[in-house]
Amino acid sequence: MRPDLSTIFEDIPLVLSQLTKDTHSPVEFDFFEQGTDVGMFMERQGNTIKVRFETSGASAMRFQFLPDTSISVSAWEFLAQWLQFIKTIIDALVELQPELVLDESYKEYVTSLKVVEEHISIRI
Repeated sequence: MRPDLSTIFEDIPLVLSQLTKDTHSPVEFDFFEQGTDVGMFMERQGNTIKVRFETSGASAMRFQFLPDTSISVSAWEFLAQWLQFIKTIIDALVELQPELVLDESYKEYVTSLKVVEEHISIRI
């Protein structure tokens, strides 16, 4: 789903933030690039996040392996892995363009990720 990262990049901090506590309805990453068309729905209850995927007729064959049922994962591990993933990307962007750290949108993005990270640290 690499090509779709740009479509969800701005949503990542909000979705992760919503998953720091129990959810009343699923939160979603919508991978909608041509040939993908996959929805990733996440619901948190206690220390578990249930992840399920939805595909459509427009989804590429390579995504037909996704399970029809929910997958239960540790909330802390799920959030920590997403944070590690997105931080790696942000660090690479800063390495390519160091002045990015002065940009207000960069600062807001990083701050919102830190809030999620602090919430995880409090709970561990």
